[in-house]
Amino acid sequence: MINKNNNFIKVFLMFFILSICLILNSCNSCKNNNNNQNNNNSNENITLELETINDTLYVNEPINLTYTSSKEDIEVIWELNDNSLAVIENSVLTPLKEGTLTITLYYKENREISDSHTCTILKREPEIIDIKINEISDTLYVNEPINLTYTSSKEDIEVIWELNDNSLAVIENSVLTPLKEGTLTITLYYKDNTDIFDTVTCIILQREPESLTINVDKLEMFMGETLNLSATIYPLSASQEVTWSIQDDTVDWEVAELNNATLTALKYGKVYVTAQSTSNNNVKQTIVIEVFHSLLETDTFEAKYIRGAFGEDASTMYTIQYTTYNSKSFALVTTANDPEFENAKEYYGDGYYFEDLNELLDGKFEGRNIWRIEMTDLENNTEYIYKINKGNNTYSDVYTFKTAGGDSTTSFLFLTDTHYYTGTTGTTSSAAVSEEIIKQALIKNPNISFIMDSGDLIDTGGNSKIWDIYFNCANSLKQLPFMSVPGNHEYYFNGTGQGDNSYFKIFNAGPNNGTSALSGSNGWFKHNDTLFILVDNVKATGYDEQMNWMTNLLETVDYSYSVVMFHIPVNFDNTDYDEKFLKLFDKYSVDLVLSGHYHSETLTEYLYNGQKTTDPYLGTCYLTGAYSGIKGAANADNAINTAKGYMIDITDESINIQIIYANGSLGKSWSITNRSCNDSFTATKEELKNSITYEYNQEKNEITFSWAKEFYGNVEKLHIKEINQNTIYDYSVFPSSSYTSLTLSNINPNFDYKFEITLEYSDGSSEIIYKELILHIPLNITFSDITSSSANLAFTPLDASIQYKINKFKIYINNEYIGEFKYRQGTVFTTSYSLYNLESNTEYTITLVATDRNDTIVYFSESATLKTE
Repeated sequence: MINKNNNFIKVFLMFFILSICLILNSCNSCKNNNNNQNNNNSNENITLELETINDTLYVNEPINLTYTSSKEDIEVIWELNDNSLAVIENSVLTPLKEGTLTITLYYKENREISDSHTCTILKREPEIIDIKINEISDTLYVNEPINLTYTSSKEDIEVIWELNDNSLAVIENSVLTPLKEGTLTITLYYKDNTDIFDTVTCIILQREPESLTINVDKLEMFMGETLNLSATIYPLSASQEVTWSIQDDTVDWEVAELNNATLTALKYGKVYVTAQSTSNNNVKQTIVIEVFHSLLETDTFEAKYIRGAFGEDASTMYTIQYTTYNSKSFALVTTANDPEFENAKEYYGDGYYFEDLNELLDGKFEGRNIWRIEMTDLENNTEYIYKINKGNNTYSDVYTFKTAGGDSTTSFLFLTDTHYYTGTTGTTSSAAVSEEIIKQALIKNPNISFIMDSGDLIDTGGNSKIWDIYFNCANSLKQLPFMSVPGNHEYYFNGTGQGDNSYFKIFNAGPNNGTSALSGSNGWFKHNDTLFILVDNVKATGYDEQMNWMTNLLETVDYSYSVVMFHIPVNFDNTDYDEKFLKLFDKYSVDLVLSGHYHSETLTEYLYNGQKTTDPYLGTCYLTGAYSGIKGAANADNAINTAKGYMIDITDESINIQIIYANGSLGKSWSITNRSCNDSFTATKEELKNSITYEYNQEKNEITFSWAKEFYGNVEKLHIKEINQNTIYDYSVFPSSSYTSLTLSNINPNFDYKFEITLEYSDGSSEIIYKELILHIPLNITFSDITSSSANLAFTPLDASIQYKINKFKIYINNEYIGEFKYRQGTVFTTSYSLYNLESNTEYTITLVATDRNDTIVYFSESATLKTE
């Protein structure tokens, strides 16, 4: 029984377990069925749609593949019908070759959900673009930038400029700057297709140096100072490399030493600094730098060689120059009504050491301090007195002067060629007869305000003994300002023909406002309404700088009269004739030019354009004075009766000149008309403009422009500029109604000229007109092989005198530029050109424009008429 029951239990348990498993399995199946049903229901609600894809795609032009779905964040699969046609990566489709492409998008979990699009892949036709570098000269120059430009058949394209050698040049913002010599190839690429390009080859050369200027801050140094030197070579595109060298005249010591471009002053004296171009040894400049000793400080209390002169503005400025042997000196200055100097003012100046112990000097210059006191705060039309404190509170004699400003008139005494010399008397000289001239002139005309001396006051500037004699004799220095320029004898240090202005400078109190090259021996001042220009023309040193300086003064200073003084005459009748000076004086109608030198007297009234004129309102008067001492006298014992000066009065109406002799007698007199007294006339701008004419002088290769007298008072300035060659320019001002012409020279008889004339009217307005001068030999343009759309142009070969100056011809049809051709290839000349793309049965006007290698217009051809068939 027990076994049966146990078996029954076992069978029952097995059956029970099996039943449970079947039930559980049935439940899972139901659950899965439910899940599948749910999934099927969900898939049925999902949609996919490709976003628009063009029907045509292009090889190597990627597109982004996008789609829309009814359910977010699903996974999709992209497939292509032919993977050789394209590739998809990160939803970016890149076509690879031509063909028909089907793009299918699948839902990853149910591929039955999908969308597809079929398109055609094509290869784009290559873009046809033409680019061309605009004309570049065959020759470029170092450091002369050019603009790189091009033309293209397509607008707004991106390009790339490249060079064969980046060490030869650099390109920045389409500007090419050559850096060094060599052969340069410039290539222009189309950025999107570098197979499209253009290239040109040119040669880079270095400009030849033409001139050199040394740049320094000063021409004077003290011992121990250093000075940095630099030089500029012109043109600026030439090599700027220079070599430096120095030389001095001393025997016992070196004045300076040079380390690279730094000059160190070692001892007093003059050092000659030379800069020389490394490219052309003939291009160089030498300047003189003076090295000074430190100031003396001794127990010798003297004030010597005192001389005074007006400053730039004679109404408020005055300069005192003198010598001491200590640094404690000053000037005590007050008005003439304060003779006890109770209200005096102390003025201190700048000093420098001077010494010249050269063995060649007849009279050596022992060491001394040169002082210069420049007063700028004086009252006009006031008489002043002054004396020099010697450094120990003892004083020199009293000196006097009177500032300008009383009225518009000016009176002065003109002297020349006094020639103080040692003679046989030791401490005096018969040249002091000039003091008698001054004394007698002041008796005759107490209004004389100052002395003008045109040089050779001293017979040998480098002889200190003569200067001692002069200052011992010249009591007039205590009464009158002394305005002077050096003569050739002030330059001499022993004998003749050598020297510089250094001796003149240490005794000259005149205004130190001249040029750098002639500092201390030229300058200018204005006394009332008269401009006085003091010129050093003894040597050619600084000639151009001095000319420019004079031009600027005559152009900018406000004055009624102008007086220029130098030593050597430059007008037409003298061996030292200087055309540039004369043209400058012509242009600005300088009233009076004073000079000396020849010890003989001439007055040339109203000289204009190299010719004497009877028109008192045209030209300049030139007075060459005789002698104011003994040296020029035929009989030295009779110098009192022959030495002379010239009393000159400037009034509102005229300049009056009166000879006065040392014995007090009067000689000839002259009167020069004031140009400002000339009447002006009214005229319209149209009348003024229309009055301008010109005349060409073939023999002299000159063109003279003329205009109406009414320009005076109505036009401030007339500019004439040639704009074809751009090499000719000049201008005219109108000091009186007699200034009615201007002559321009260097006219090439084979060229054409176009003159741009600018009129600056007195009311501040301006106007431009043009005048043309046609000189070239006609080209005789002819046409052949004329069709409805083309023709052949030909012309006669140019004259041998001009053909090598022409580089190319530019062609204009009906005033429009249509092309150009090279005229000269070596010794072969092109005299024909084919015209295309013309309209049938149409009349054209053809003009050729000749240009040189710089693209400067040489001339315009005559117009020729062409009519097509």
